[in-house]
Amino acid sequence: MDFGVQGCEDIVWLNEITVQGVVSIGGTFYNDIEVIGNQDDETDIQRGRIGAMYIGCELNATEPANATSIQAKLAIKKCDVGRLNINNTA
Repeated sequence: MDFGVQGCEDIVWLNEITVQGVVSIGGTFYNDIEVIGNQDDETDIQRGRIGAMYIGCELNATEPANATSIQAKLAIKKCDVGRLNINNTA
């Protein structure tokens, strides 16, 4: 997700997901980004899984993305992240 200069005007939810590869986040976010592995009791998913999360850099983790600013909170709950890489943040 690269929102370029300005992110969306609402919370970004990445709930109950499994991503074997990379989730890449870039841009300016004025609202929360939430990654929640098990949002409610209605699903069979106990924990989410993300292979790697790159914030402020591209998928291969070598090229810079747009300057990244999260002006609210980044919450990761009940989700295993194999690798977390944070770069180019304001």
